[in-house]
This record gives sequence, C-alpha cells and structure tokens, in this order.
Amino acid sequence: MTLVLALCGSDGYVLAADGKITTTPADVRTLNGDSLCSASYGNYTSKILTSHRHGVMIGWAGQDVAHEAAQILKERLNSASVLPLGDDDDFGPEIKNACKAATETSPYVNNPQSGVSLVVVNPHSVFRPLWLANFSRHLAAPGGREGTFHCRPLWTQDKQIIGMNANSALYFLERYFSPNLHAMDQLVVLAAHVILSASRLAKDAIDGIEIATCKRDGVPEFIQPETIMEAQVRSQSLSKEIKTRLYAPLSKVVRSPKRTSILPSLSGEES
Repeated sequence: MTLVLALCGSDGYVLAADGKITTTPADVRTLNGDSLCSASYGNYTSKILTSHRHGVMIGWAGQDVAHEAAQILKERLNSASVLPLGDDDDFGPEIKNACKAATETSPYVNNPQSGVSLVVVNPHSVFRPLWLANFSRHLAAPGGREGTFHCRPLWTQDKQIIGMNANSALYFLERYFSPNLHAMDQLVVLAAHVILSASRLAKDAIDGIEIATCKRDGVPEFIQPETIMEAQVRSQSLSKEIKTRLYAPLSKVVRSPKRTSILPSLSGEES
C-alpha cells in the first residue's frame, strides 16, 4: 500500500509520500502447484514526480500503471510550452487523458486495473490547485484489447489523500490541518508526522518518506535528508510526549454511585 498527502499552505504546497512498494508475484507456486498468495517482497521507489517546466507535482498510489500515468502526465507537461488548462483552471481532462493512455500501454492493456490513484498539485491555480484522479479499466472480454475506462478527476482547495487513507494516523491531519493557514515549512512537519505515524501502525505497507514543496507559481523542491531526519526526531518526540501525557494520572479521581449528567462539560474543548 501507499500513503500520499497533498496540502495547501499559506505560501505554497506540500506533497509527501512513503516509499514502500509490496509485490506478490502471481507465478509463485508450491510443489503441489498451489499459488502462494502470501508470498511477497518489499522494495522502495519514489512516488513523487515533478514537472519543473510548469511546477506541477504528481503523486501516485496503487499498481504500476499509476506510476506509468504519472510519468505520461509529466512528459506531456514538459513538452507543452503552455500549461494545458481548460476554463476556470480545469486540469481534469489532461489528467484523465494521461491515466487513460497509461492503461492502454503494454503490459497494462491486457490487464484490468482498479484502486489506482493520482494526486496532482498545480501551483499556478488559486481556485483549483489540488486534483485527485481515481481510475480503473476493465477488459471487455478475456484477452480483448478494448475495455471500459473510468476516471473522474476531482479538485479541492485544501488537501488530498490517496493510498491507505483508512490509517488512523490521519487523525493528526484531520485534527490539526487548516488550509491556507500555515506556511509550507510548518506543513512539512505535519506531513512528516502523519506519514511516519502511519508507518508505525502499518510497517508492512508504509515505510520511508519523501517530501516535495512548491511555492505558488514556483518550482518544485525536495526536502533534503538532514531536514527529514530533524522531522523524524520531532515526530518521535511528539509521539512519546503524547503517550506520557495521555497516561499521566489525574490529580484526583472522584467516584460516586450517583449518575452524572451527560451534557457537555462547560470547560470547552482543548484548543
């Protein structure tokens, strides 16, 4: 699995991803000819591509066809002298066409695809900077070259998440992220903490981290190892502090057979 986050900050955008890929070879068999469905191996790769010509950042999740779609989109952007946008900064058709082209290339044309996603950051758009494209392709018949392709790119102005989006580490993102409020450098810490926390919860599916940033109308830049290390230390310290404070005893626990009110406390929620 994968976890990729795209966040809008007050001065630009952050795209963060883990780097682990897990492969289960389909042709692994036992002596009796049975498939070893659990046989798998892990590897690491970059899940972030960038078009320096137009400043666009692309993250991918899912099967290898997702990486192919990201690569096609990157190459098409780099070959275009002008960023191909429709009315109102509509980047959807360009993303959809790249995804469709990927499913029609070898070796994917003869294989169905599902659960495949791209997240695209367009730093030139104020109103539609983030795009999500989930796409799939189903073959019309066994061995057939024509299939049914599905893709509906959607845009947001705050954040996008693809991959293992049920991981409970995303709580930190939902609780503490405010779109267009914090600067990129502040969001780097938040994004790193979410990815690293997700890895601690699902090490077999999520591991490693890569972060890219881009200012509005700027050029993508990758966060370097020394900064990643500092973010890792901060994340580990934060996790330890949360655990310590969570299990710190209360000054006094008052009990009584009498039932208390179910109305919310007047003290209010912690900021």
